[in-house]
Amino acid sequence: NRSSCRNQSHIKMQDNYSNFKQELGEKIKAAADYYPDFPRPGVNFMDLFSITSKPELFKEVNEATIKVLDQELGKDSFNVIVGLESRGFIQGTILAQHYQVPFLPIRKSGKLPGECYTIEYGTEYSKDKVQIQKNALKPGSKVLLIDDLLATGGTLEAGEKLISLIPDVEVVGSFCLFDIPFLKGSEKLEKKVVTIAKL
Repeated sequence: NRSSCRNQSHIKMQDNYSNFKQELGEKIKAAADYYPDFPRPGVNFMDLFSITSKPELFKEVNEATIKVLDQELGKDSFNVIVGLESRGFIQGTILAQHYQVPFLPIRKSGKLPGECYTIEYGTEYSKDKVQIQKNALKPGSKVLLIDDLLATGGTLEAGEKLISLIPDVEVVGSFCLFDIPFLKGSEKLEKKVVTIAKL
């Protein structure tokens, strides 16, 4: 019957999407450069710039990221993109251009002019303070947070909490190109986080 055909078609589309995402993740992982014991012993540092330095691959990654966001969050679910310092700026600005929405930064304390909201947080490396300008986000803003790597989730959690200080503004989700699943960073987050390459 028609219902059965529709269900089978939907399952096939989901399988195709899962395969596409898994293959892309493996391709990105294979292309990235890794530096053991950087910036401190025990950390295996993944260099995002080893992706951006390959123009054809980086173009493919950005086009695929758009497909993934449209599938998993919905292109109309957000109207502002906020990138976390500093590697969140790289894809964040490209995605904002594609979606024709504003791009705004969250930066470390002391780097933004004017009055700012501030929050302190801890990462796998250190304690830090991050800020966003008080006049940056308008009431009704629906924010997509962007960073490069989801590890312990501390940075994105700080981003969510920082945005929550702003009246009538909400985070609808986050995106990171890379994820370290065993660190369970997504469990710290209030909102859905979308990732592609699992390390």
